[in-house]
Amino acid sequence: ELELLVADLDFSCALDSGDDVSHIAAAHFLARNEFHFEHTYLICDNNEQALQYYNSFVKRYPQSALAKEALLDMGLIYYNDGQLDQALASFDKLLTNYSGTPEARDALSTIKNIYIAQNRVDEYFGYVKSAAKISVPTLEQDSTIYLAAEDRYMEGRYEEAVTALENYLKKFPNGLFSLKAHYYAADAYFRTEAESDSLDSAMDALCNDYDEMEIRLVRIKFLCEVAS
Repeated sequence: ELELLVADLDFSCALDSGDDVSHIAAAHFLARNEFHFEHTYLICDNNEQALQYYNSFVKRYPQSALAKEALLDMGLIYYNDGQLDQALASFDKLLTNYSGTPEARDALSTIKNIYIAQNRVDEYFGYVKSAAKISVPTLEQDSTIYLAAEDRYMEGRYEEAVTALENYLKKFPNGLFSLKAHYYAADAYFRTEAESDSLDSAMDALCNDYDEMEIRLVRIKFLCEVAS
């Protein structure tokens, strides 16, 4: 089908002429048209075919400006399909070969979501520093670690939430979300780890990270929910 796209333009003489400029122009034209042809598979939700053609495109035209778009599209297809390891592989290739481009920055946003989903937030910061040569600002680290922990609480994964929230509080005892983290961690404790609703037991288990009033308030809320 690709030959039909260029049938009206005779590039054969340019390719045979030995003219480097003509060669480059023809190559760019062919790469661009092949990329847009392959993009129709993505538009038509034929993801399997799109992945096959994008992968072929990147191998055939690694120097094309469109290769980074192909890698980004591949990563997003894998991500939306739940194939997170494959998505990371595509994004990693994009960051390695096209660091600093808008496509690489877009990939970093999805990479962050993947690491959060896999409960590997600390690894994400190291990855960004290594692959993208970027140090994640402290405020972003604060919010990222907290939001990953909060996700587990909201999903009802309370044991994981307690661990993640306490990890956040150790790293950022006076962080932007420390008040909410204390509350959610105490609530998650009563829901999973507490052997009783005893205030003294909770004080002992939660150590000195929580004041008595915080625990009392969470305990009252928990008891009201149990009673209802």
